[in-house]
Amino acid sequence: METLTSAKGTVLTINDNGWVSAQLPDSGDTFGFWLSDVVDRNDGKIHGWVEGAEKKIGKTIKGYVREKAVFLADDPISDRLLELAAQFKAAQTEEKAAEKKKEKERFGRLVESGVAFRTAEVPAQYDCELMWARRFTAEEKAQYTDWFKELGVYSLPAGGRIKVEREAIMQVVGNRPADAQFNGCTNEAWTITEDEWNSIVRLSGEIRAEKEARRKRNEAAEAADIQAKIASGFCFNCESWCHGDCGNYSSDPNVLAVRNFKRAVTEQNYGIED
Repeated sequence: METLTSAKGTVLTINDNGWVSAQLPDSGDTFGFWLSDVVDRNDGKIHGWVEGAEKKIGKTIKGYVREKAVFLADDPISDRLLELAAQFKAAQTEEKAAEKKKEKERFGRLVESGVAFRTAEVPAQYDCELMWARRFTAEEKAQYTDWFKELGVYSLPAGGRIKVEREAIMQVVGNRPADAQFNGCTNEAWTITEDEWNSIVRLSGEIRAEKEARRKRNEAAEAADIQAKIASGFCFNCESWCHGDCGNYSSDPNVLAVRNFKRAVTEQNYGIED
């Protein structure tokens, strides 16, 4: 643990876990932040600004930092704070790399032993993914209800995840019932072979390419339709060929686009189009 006192009297206590507790001299108010969020943004006033302060800590704290000048550019604590932040980030990076290596090694052993297997997940609300997983251990099964003990699986992040198209998975698994489920809201999954994994990846690429081609065709057709309407005198305000009789003629397609957007929002919120 290390304590720093700024020129303005703000006391920073840097804990071994990277958490910094700060106490302001006038009010005695306190706040905190992580060393991992400290960056060097020397704009002549603030040196060692806390990244994402407004989002992670709150607007009040952001105000403290700016108004009370916790980290002045010429403040003696600035360089030391940045030095500690750099050391902490380096240690974090090294620790994460070591843990990632261990996870890869553990994953390799699970694959070799046959404990790990490939799955295709089809959640109700999220993107479909291919990932490696394993069944629950005897100790883990004790946490779950009987129906989920044999069905449930844990994902193995070290094996990677691939986002795929729902249609691709369903084409490959067909009418085969799901034989696995991840924790969450109906995150059902299928155990699949390497060939099925590759087929899903290939089909997903084809489906996405077709979707993109269809999108471009639709956009081109819509653009052509708009140009044709503009050329023929269509009024985007009253949505007819009124030739100005509506009293508010507009050849701007954005007028109709904004109206359609409002209609969609109204229908989504209230189930009506009015």
